[in-house]
Amino acid sequence: MRLVTRFELVAKNETELNGYLRNAFKRLNVYWCMDKLDA
Repeated sequence: MRLVTRFELVAKNETELNGYLRNAFKRLNVYWCMDKLDA
């Protein structure tokens, strides 16, 4: 039962985690582009 609930929580938070990673990657990409333009 614990494994099932844990997998359910992971599947439930997977979309939120993907969205967070995408936003973080976009921020890093923007910062990298800004640094590239400055250099």
